[in-house]
Amino acid sequence: MSTIQVNITYALRYVPADANGTDASDIYTTATGYGEPVQGQPRGVAPPGAQSWFLSPVEGKEDVYKITSAERPNLPFTLEGPDHVLPSWGLPGNKGVPTGHHDPILLKVCEVEWRIKQDEGGYHTISPVKTDGRLGVVYYVDFDERLRILYIKGIPVIRDPPPAPKWELIC
Repeated sequence: MSTIQVNITYALRYVPADANGTDASDIYTTATGYGEPVQGQPRGVAPPGAQSWFLSPVEGKEDVYKITSAERPNLPFTLEGPDHVLPSWGLPGNKGVPTGHHDPILLKVCEVEWRIKQDEGGYHTISPVKTDGRLGVVYYVDFDERLRILYIKGIPVIRDPPPAPKWELIC
């Protein structure tokens, strides 16, 4: 069962695969603009609101959340209606499923859902709920150190798979 709390903001810190114990990185998920890839930046480089996220549970689905920006960025359009709409993590295209081709995580108004599961060490894995149905691969959110963005990484389902990318949720 998840320990994620509702109505508070989280910072999501990247934990490298070779990290042991408390050896997490100084890379935090960072919103840089609507329609842009979510980046990984050191704490304090971006405004604090750009590194704050709401993890909103999806009703009736265990460990499934929408990851929404806690800060409303400048949008290229006007939103009308009674609800306060914040952009959330999404994927390229309209289907909201990974293609297996290094898909970046984008900040956009969308309905993409994410499975957030805690491991024995207290860290979390983040995976898209919907996939393209491909067998033999599990998708995870990872950090591309060269491009400095978050993306979808496919890990093959084999006997000794490489470790899944992990994230520390800090409230």
